[in-house]
Amino acid sequence: MISSGEEMLLGVPKIGRGTGKEQAEACLATLDQCSLRQNVVGHVFDTTASNTGLKNGACTFIEQSLGHEVAWVACRHHILELVLASVFHALFGPTGGSDVSLFKTFQKAWSFVDQTKFHVACNDLFDAYTSVVESQMANYYTTALSESHPREGYKELIQLCLIFLGGSEAPAVSFRSPGAFHQVRWMAKAIYCLKLYLFHDQFTVTTKERKGVTEMALFISLVYTRFWHEAPRGISTPLSDVQLLEAVNVYVTGSSKQTV
Repeated sequence: MISSGEEMLLGVPKIGRGTGKEQAEACLATLDQCSLRQNVVGHVFDTTASNTGLKNGACTFIEQSLGHEVAWVACRHHILELVLASVFHALFGPTGGSDVSLFKTFQKAWSFVDQTKFHVACNDLFDAYTSVVESQMANYYTTALSESHPREGYKELIQLCLIFLGGSEAPAVSFRSPGAFHQVRWMAKAIYCLKLYLFHDQFTVTTKERKGVTEMALFISLVYTRFWHEAPRGISTPLSDVQLLEAVNVYVTGSSKQTV
């Protein structure tokens, strides 16, 4: 809850089951303890069916119990995962399961990779438009790294983007071992694509896979990661959504990149 400019945690209730109804009842009971039902104007949630279901979702039960409409603000990271998933599907097609075979093979081969021999994005990948964006985003990621990060993976994604764009000096570069990559962690897939490009000459891939990895790495570093990083700033969500749509539109229509 946010009141008078102050953020407060009202409670962390324990529930027996994770159904939408039980979650809603626990939230409402916590609100009633503080007599705050009438003050609720919106709820923030992740995009699981138990929250978003129009009949049995927690958000629906809460709104019905409050007796008035409230703003539904889905987790921005979950929303942005849909964007990245769509781009990945367009480049690689359906994965056909919970794992991505390309990532799984790369994970197994990681121990044989010489981490001192990596390749940043070459100049041929950028045209007049994306060259400007490249410089802007390198500066953006340099500043972003000085900020606090709730998870190491968030920081790693920014670091990899900066390395990919040539913004990190070699002596300061280090890489973490590839981690889990199941379907619910699309940020991990962004990390994998960046690492696959950085070490593409040490890893055997098909021409189609290399092209897909390159396009993914460019999109992730030039467009996507900025909005992922800014996603927790809920107050700027409407503006960020418009800026993301504009950035994607300009990136797609205004760039004629070549790939390795």
